Amino acid sequence: MHQLGIQPRDLRLLDLSVATSYPSAILSRDSAIVVNLERYKCIITTDSVLLPSALFDEGPDAFLQELQRRIRASSKFQNHEGLLGQPVPDLPFELCALEVCLEAIAQHLGECTSVLEERAGQFYEAPHPAKINSEYLEAIKVIKTRCVRLKTRAETVKEVLQKYLDDEEDLKDLHLSARLGKAAPWDTESALWEQIEEQVKLQGGRQSPSGAAAPMELTAAAIALLNDPEKEQAAVVERVLRPYLMHLDQIVERLTDINDHIEDTEEYMGLSLNTTRNVLVWLRVMVNAATFLSTVLFALGNLLGQNLGNHDAAFTNFYGVFLGVSISMGTGATLLYCVFVIWLQSTVNKAFVGGSLAPLAWGRFTRQYAKLPK
Repeated sequence: MHQLGIQPRDLRLLDLSVATSYPSAILSRDSAIVVNLERYKCIITTDSVLLPSALFDEGPDAFLQELQRRIRASSKFQNHEGLLGQPVPDLPFELCALEVCLEAIAQHLGECTSVLEERAGQFYEAPHPAKINSEYLEAIKVIKTRCVRLKTRAETVKEVLQKYLDDEEDLKDLHLSARLGKAAPWDTESALWEQIEEQVKLQGGRQSPSGAAAPMELTAAAIALLNDPEKEQAAVVERVLRPYLMHLDQIVERLTDINDHIEDTEEYMGLSLNTTRNVLVWLRVMVNAATFLSTVLFALGNLLGQNLGNHDAAFTNFYGVFLGVSISMGTGATLLYCVFVIWLQSTVNKAFVGGSLAPLAWGRFTRQYAKLPK
C-alpha cells in the first residue's frame, strides 16, 4: 500500500458490499489508479490489476474476461505501421485496463437505459381517464424513480471523466507509465504518430500551385509535437476518455427524454383529473341549487296548504287561488333553476376557454409528439 501510494480510505472503495455508499470516482495516486465505477472496482498499476476477491466469488464475468483479454494483448503491437514505418503499439497497460473499466460501466448503463426505455414506452401515450388508477400511478412512479436514479449514476460517471478532461495535469497523472518513466520508447508517441497520419490525410488534399503537397508544413507540425511530450501524454489519455464521455452524454440525453415523456404524461393525467373534478363540482352545484329551490317551494306549499279549521263558505272559494299560486310558484322555481343552470354553464365555458382549453390542446400535442418515431 505504501509502495503504490494508496491511502487506507481508498481500500473502502473496493468493498462490493458498499458499492452504492460511495460515488463513482477515478483516483490517481503515486503509483496506481484507484477505480470505483459502481460494481467495477480495481487498483491499476503499470503492470498489474488488483481486483477485490468478492468479484471472483460471483463466477465468470464478462468484465473479467474482457480485462484478461486486453491484458494479454496489451504488450502486442497493432497490425499497422506509423508514418515513418515504425510499428505503433497499443495503449499503455494502465490505460488499457482503465479503458476496460470505462467500457464496462458505459455498456452497463446503456443496457439499463434500453430496458428502462422499453418499460417506459407504454406510458408515453396519454391514458384514458378510466384507466387511471392506483396501480397505473404506482407504475409511473416506479419508472420515474428508476429514471432519476439511473440518470444520477450516469451523470456522476460523466462528471468524473469531465473533471479529468478539463485539466491537462490530471490527464497526465493518469499516464502512469510516462509519469514513472516506465514507458516504452514508442508508447508515449503512439498518439503522436496517429495525429501526424491524420495531418497527412488532411494536408494530402491541399496542394501547392505546383501540384505537390506541402511537406515542410507537415514537418514543422511534427517537430512541434515532438518537442512537447507532456502534451502528447495528455492527448493519449484524452483519446481514451473522450469517447466514453460522449457515450455517457448520449445516455443522459436518453434518460432526460424518458423523464420528459413521463412528466408530460403526469401533467396530462393531472389535467384529465382536474376536468373530471370540475364536472363533479358543477353537478354538485346544480344539485344543491335544485335542492334549495325545491325546499323553498315545498315550504311555501306547506304554508299555503295549512288547514285553518274554519268552515266558512268564504274560504272554500280560495281553492282555485291556491292552485294558481302553487302552479305559478312551481313554474317560477323551474324557470329560476333553468336561468341558474344557463348562467352556470356560460360561466364554466368562459373558464374553460380562458384557462383550461389551452392546457388540453397542449396535452393533445404532447400525445401526438409521443407517437412520432424516434
